[in-house]
Amino acid sequence: MTRVISSVHAFCVMAVALVGVETAAQDAPRALAEKRVKDLGPLPLDKKINHVTLSPTGERLAYRTGPKGKKFIVCDGKRGRVYESVEGPVFSPDGKRLAYMCYSRLYGGQRAGGHRVVCDGVEYPHDMKGPGPFFSPDSQHIAYEAGASPQKRLIYDGQVVYRSFDVHRPRFSPDSTKIAFVANAERTGSTRRRKYFVVHSKLEEIPHGWREGPRFDWIQQPQPAFSPDGTRLVYFARNGDQWFIIENDTVKRHEGRLRWPLFSPDAKRLACVVGFTKKPYVRSREFVVCDGKKGRVWDRVNSGYVFSPDGSRFAYSARRGDKSHVICDGEVVAVGNGSGPLAFSPDSRHLAFAAWRGDKWSVVCDGREGPGFDRTQRPYAGPGKPVFSPDSRHLAYRAAGSDKGFVVVDGIKGPEHKLVLIPEKPCEVEGKLRYVVGDGKEAWLVEVAWPTDTDWTDGFAKPGQEKE
Repeated sequence: MTRVISSVHAFCVMAVALVGVETAAQDAPRALAEKRVKDLGPLPLDKKINHVTLSPTGERLAYRTGPKGKKFIVCDGKRGRVYESVEGPVFSPDGKRLAYMCYSRLYGGQRAGGHRVVCDGVEYPHDMKGPGPFFSPDSQHIAYEAGASPQKRLIYDGQVVYRSFDVHRPRFSPDSTKIAFVANAERTGSTRRRKYFVVHSKLEEIPHGWREGPRFDWIQQPQPAFSPDGTRLVYFARNGDQWFIIENDTVKRHEGRLRWPLFSPDAKRLACVVGFTKKPYVRSREFVVCDGKKGRVWDRVNSGYVFSPDGSRFAYSARRGDKSHVICDGEVVAVGNGSGPLAFSPDSRHLAFAAWRGDKWSVVCDGREGPGFDRTQRPYAGPGKPVFSPDSRHLAYRAAGSDKGFVVVDGIKGPEHKLVLIPEKPCEVEGKLRYVVGDGKEAWLVEVAWPTDTDWTDGFAKPGQEKE
């Protein structure tokens, strides 16, 4: 009898223990499982390392390092040639090519030295000036401006293809069939007597097919802009205090100072920012014009406004006083101290962004606000741009604790790392989420499967409700 009672007592103790373990497992926070996909090589996080850059899918990593006067680029764990200084680097859209700018006092035959472009390990013999270099969307071509006034040059695939008093910011069309840039004729007096114009050509007609547009006192930078289908070329220009919109070399007058043309993905809609003042160098109040319709007036409209993937929706951020406002389809959807990049979901139904209030930031999606995080000045630890899953059901973003960063997916926190970088195209491989992490010595490309039992609303409070 005693043996039976002892057996029953032992069974009850075991059952209670199992229930306790199950309850503890249920109470434990759910963790995001990361799978290492690729070793990206050494990445020691010290003061000598900067310009950390990812290829669009995150499969390659490059950065600048080295002591003062002896800088070099490390890509795929391999060290490049040592220069007095290097800038960049930049990957081509397909991630297969790498270019950067290097500096040496021996270049250019001048005491001040000069800059050159290194592309695919080959050093081009032209003294680079200005921003760039720029790859074509199909990654087959590279262009940048070189030389100094009065003899600036456009370099295309390593060759001089155009000369002028000045050239600025070459741009390829999205279909990689055309190129355009701003140039100006030789100066005859003060800077106000310069005449700027846009030069464009089909790539197959370079260098003999250049077409020069009408002359203006000024052409707004960065310009010009191609439509996604490559059929429309738009830029803004000024003569005196009168502004103009130029589309395919056709000139139309417009009231107010014009900035930042943006086409919708279907190339049917055009948006820009308009300022009130007629004085060219004086900041004024601004508003957005989309499809010819004027929006609300703000102290300043920020760059980075976006159309949804289907082109039906439009969002931007603007400031009034010390407050930042996010506007979507003409309605204010958030007010705070600041906001980050705006992101529409692939199905165009949802809009997400990071918003700041005081010393806290959180991600906001469709008016619902996620958990708050402390603002941090640590590099590679800010919220960045939110990422939707291909089916638009899930939402991911980067966050940071006291000294480490992590990724959050549908409210589920991932492992902490000293470095977290989300690439430009994080969902290109089988629709899974890929990003780069580092421990201060090495870096890896990791992969996360989107959850099957959650969606983006997990961890988000409903509009008007307090967050838990």
